[in-house]
Amino acid sequence: MSARPRVAFDPSGPRGADVRLWLLQSGAEPVERAEPGASGLPVAPQHDGVGRAEVVAFVHRRTGVTSREARFDDHGSAESWPRGSF
Repeated sequence: MSARPRVAFDPSGPRGADVRLWLLQSGAEPVERAEPGASGLPVAPQHDGVGRAEVVAFVHRRTGVTSREARFDDHGSAESWPRGSF
């Protein structure tokens, strides 16, 4: 399993709580911009009117996984439970 990409965001910025949640939901590790070491991290899109889709697309571009099939491989994957095993 790969590590979660670290992405900076501003908790007091527009929709700060939502952006943090969307980062977590999309597989990123949210880091507050004021924290030490956050200066070199990519910054999540955070402006008036930002939506979940924009933040999730930003994270997926960072991870290099852009297709739904690559993110949700539950058919034929070596890690999948065999069908009918329960």
